[in-house]
Amino acid sequence: MSNSMITNLVDLDTDTIDNIFEMDDFTNLTDFERTSFSLEVILRKWNIHVTKNTNLNKKNIEEIEWIENSEKFSFKNINLLIKYYHPKIGKINESTEKCDVPSYQNIIMNKFYTNVPEFVNKYGIIQWILICPESESNVISSKDDLTLLMSCLECCDIYCNIPFLIQFENTFKHLFYGFQKNKYSKYEYKSCYFKTISKFNIVDIFYDHFKYDTIKESDILHSSEFEYTYNLTKDKRSKYTFSYLFENFQFMDQLFEILKYDNDSKGIKNYIKGFKLLIQSDRQCNGEVNKCSNSKIDILSIDNNLSKWLFHTKFKNDGSNFLTNILKEYLTLFKDFEIFNTSIQNILLNVNERVSKKNFANSLFFSENVKIDSNNSLDLSLKTVTVEEIKGFQLNSKAIIKKLFSCAKHPPIKQNNSECCDNEYLLIKINLDKSKSAPSYSIIEFISLTISIILYKEKHGIIFSCILWNEFLNYLQNYFEISKHIPGIPKKSQPIFSHSTLQQDIEFLQCCINSKKKWSSFNDYQKYNGRSCKSKLTLYHYPNENIYIPILQDKIPQTEEMFHNEMENMIKTSSEERNVNQLIFLISDMSAFKAANPKCCFEDFIRWHSPNDWIFNNENNKYEFSPRMSSKDNTWRKAWDECIPLSVYKQKKHFNENEEWKKTIDKIKNITFGELISLILPSVFKGMIQLLFDNFEKFSSTVNKKFKKLSIDFLQSTYESNIEMYENILNDFSFIENYIERSFLLKSFLFNSGSDASYIEHILMDMADNNTIKIENNKRNEIKNLIETTIIDKDDNFVFEDQIESSKHDIFYYYNARIYMSYSKDGSRIYSKLPVLNNINKIN
Repeated sequence: MSNSMITNLVDLDTDTIDNIFEMDDFTNLTDFERTSFSLEVILRKWNIHVTKNTNLNKKNIEEIEWIENSEKFSFKNINLLIKYYHPKIGKINESTEKCDVPSYQNIIMNKFYTNVPEFVNKYGIIQWILICPESESNVISSKDDLTLLMSCLECCDIYCNIPFLIQFENTFKHLFYGFQKNKYSKYEYKSCYFKTISKFNIVDIFYDHFKYDTIKESDILHSSEFEYTYNLTKDKRSKYTFSYLFENFQFMDQLFEILKYDNDSKGIKNYIKGFKLLIQSDRQCNGEVNKCSNSKIDILSIDNNLSKWLFHTKFKNDGSNFLTNILKEYLTLFKDFEIFNTSIQNILLNVNERVSKKNFANSLFFSENVKIDSNNSLDLSLKTVTVEEIKGFQLNSKAIIKKLFSCAKHPPIKQNNSECCDNEYLLIKINLDKSKSAPSYSIIEFISLTISIILYKEKHGIIFSCILWNEFLNYLQNYFEISKHIPGIPKKSQPIFSHSTLQQDIEFLQCCINSKKKWSSFNDYQKYNGRSCKSKLTLYHYPNENIYIPILQDKIPQTEEMFHNEMENMIKTSSEERNVNQLIFLISDMSAFKAANPKCCFEDFIRWHSPNDWIFNNENNKYEFSPRMSSKDNTWRKAWDECIPLSVYKQKKHFNENEEWKKTIDKIKNITFGELISLILPSVFKGMIQLLFDNFEKFSSTVNKKFKKLSIDFLQSTYESNIEMYENILNDFSFIENYIERSFLLKSFLFNSGSDASYIEHILMDMADNNTIKIENNKRNEIKNLIETTIIDKDDNFVFEDQIESSKHDIFYYYNARIYMSYSKDGSRIYSKLPVLNNINKIN
């Protein structure tokens, strides 16, 4: 029986491979040379021409990151992939203990490992090269093709002793054949699939491959793994709503209420498929192996010292990905922003004209007065939107903007409620704060998030967004007219250059409002002499009278764009013109000082305005002007002599807030829809990332690293404005969003008031990371308590299919040879690593 089984593993012997060059038909020679060359180029590019020495121990095998390199190549008329799997051994693992070959093999070969690639358990290897089909239509089904591929690999001019494996025939059967060779030995890797399997003797198999007649059952190491599965039926606890991400974010919650997204758009989804319990133990090899028995085992009575428990949650492949999908849709629009070159005002003119017409059906074409460029989605939307829909957009826009301004006054209290203040957390926070976007929970972030959601959810999202944007600008205009500060924007601050362009424009508008409030707040006394309050300084010639601090004109606010324009203009002007421009502000201050202090002199102004130019002379024990101010041609002295007393209220304004407001608001109002998409892009991403960051305390170490990388990439992308960088961010963003969904579901589904809440919280974090978790021996009762409402019935019995294992796995290991067997209802699979007889030295 053992011989037939070995033949059945793969009907392919070594002589066939070795004798390929002795075939009379050389029609395959071209394919052989082409394939050999392709494979060798790829392997050398991956630097696989030397032996890879890795430092691994029992602990870090399950903790290290696994790398997959992949390349496509053609073989005859099909496309194949060659993949190189290996552990990422970095500085973290450099200090780990080195393993010699025998001890290293013992670590890998006779144990089950969790959260590792499948071949680590199936073949007991930690790095390998795999050739597999690119798709199901590219299956390697011919024995000759398999032989040719193996020959190509063997003939590659590289020195490499890691395993080469090829997947062939039906992909469902998971059939592989491969080899591994070095100077003294060669091993074959095989696999086979059986619907049913009869008894066979493990000792006989090892004996056939070693020719060593004293092999005993006790020499063969044997490990078993029993898997119990509980498939989850429909349960209300397995539903997820992305509103969990902003449960304390009032604006987002009310936004969805206004838009009536409560019922159909909160991403409710059954996400948990079920749970698995794995019990691993080392057993005495009894020689014969039978297929998995269906006898019940009291798993709670198994000796803790002889077994290991593991627990795993089975999730569906994809979560809701609601936030990720919003960003994907937004980037799709952003890529086409150049074709959206119609101004928002022209779009609105067309929309308003339609609404004003009594017979809407007669207005299927654009007005001659409104120019609309033809560009698919926008053009189609303008032709198909109804009056009722437009009126709904207008009504909702008013409600949204009103709520937006209200919420901007009181941003979320929660933000990040993590008590964690480690370097990783601080770095993420700093990166988000330093990004060239709008501040978190600012009015620009709110409007940006709203537009992104509308564009994703609404059929006529472009029209809705334009109406919303116009309503936002109308609200801003009203705030200026009544001299009311824009909420969430610093009242007495210049635009911050590290913020996004749009955020700087809004900050500039706040400066206009602040200037208007200032000029309108003067009383008659201040208008006359421009006095603010008394200073501690006294007049130089009247020491009994205090100097009054004058009201001065404020520094002219500038956005980054304005500043660069000013620098360009300054370069073009002469030095004399630059001096005159600078003196305008100095003369204004001098005139205001004279108006506020009629008895003042030049010494008083210098003492107040430039105290560093009023110095103490140790020789005569008196204060006097600095050398700069003492010169005959001093510009300040000339300006002082020429200027007249004039309060700031009577002076010509340096900064005319009415003119500057109109210029800025018109600039924002007349942008195209494509420009709007571009302007709010950084804030859309920042707002979405902030929603995830608010859940930082729930992240595992793996996700923390992902988030750290995400924050660094986002920071860089906001300054480089590279669309590809934003697209790359989505991979990490989606990973983190899925993690948060899983974390929420697990906590709502499994968490209860167990006696060791911290331990349960810890393992839930690992489970959300889609890991198989180990249960400490002394914590098994905690796990029982944890899942009592899920997988333990009312009689306090496990309900894992009545404690009948859903599958069973065995590892048999003897002197670097290995057989892995897996049994389940779907059939049995066997994976073997066995020595080739004509290459193995007899054991002494």
